[in-house]
Amino acid sequence: MDDGLDRVLTSRVERAPSAPVDLDTVVRWCSVFGASRDAEVDALVPALMYPTFVRPSSPPPADARESGVVLHDELKQALDLPIAIAVGYELELLGQVAPADRLVAVERVASVGEPRASRLGEGRDWVIEVTTSTTTGAPVGVERFHMFGYRTDAAPLTSGAPLRPPAADGRPDWTETLSVDADLIVRAATVNRVWAPAHHRSTAARAAGLPDVILDTSSQVALLAGAARRRRPDAPLRSVELSMRRAILPGVEVVIAGVDDAADTVVVATVDGVVVSRSVVRFAT
Repeated sequence: MDDGLDRVLTSRVERAPSAPVDLDTVVRWCSVFGASRDAEVDALVPALMYPTFVRPSSPPPADARESGVVLHDELKQALDLPIAIAVGYELELLGQVAPADRLVAVERVASVGEPRASRLGEGRDWVIEVTTSTTTGAPVGVERFHMFGYRTDAAPLTSGAPLRPPAADGRPDWTETLSVDADLIVRAATVNRVWAPAHHRSTAARAAGLPDVILDTSSQVALLAGAARRRRPDAPLRSVELSMRRAILPGVEVVIAGVDDAADTVVVATVDGVVVSRSVVRFAT
């Protein structure tokens, strides 16, 4: 292992404290994702949106290549893997956020996989963990970003054999339908403060081998877990696990279907009967 990679793997990066949590940002977020602050249990800020406040509030310069996650960008450079996509995400909720709170996040590399082949090309998997607390030390939550970095002329993410919903996910307890266009994708990324160009500009998405702008990870969490949350308005959220199998692109209709259990809901998103994302949303019992 070279010194540069070893430094990245052992680093801890503490981000600067956020600006105070403000209700204007909360209202804009809720307007995009159909959430209600009144539905949150003992909190004014929706639990799913707290990561928004530990991200930059404005986009970087147009020619910047930074994602906003320092160790992710440094790991791409150390491994010489210039392109990376999110393939999964975990959100563990540990506390509540209220207006005027200030948050601080600490990044670390949780794991790096061995080189492997994929339909996108040769690359590696890695997990970036971001732990957030208030500036007074109260825990808020932990995010784990499951990424795949690669270097090649990428094929469209919609290629390959379609994945059909597994039998266990059949006969949902409820369904919702969402029409996705480029405007929704950009607005969702903007209110989530996700500034990666592939979520904002078609030219940037195509440069990464994607057909068009794609719905970002945090927006998928907000839509899938938010749908499950509306069925249990009095139950506090505990965690969300998301796996992404296909990109969600403009011009599609997404069917969101949920199967409720005692303490969790399995939510599957499909496009034309093909699974694009699957999430497990856990609640307190």
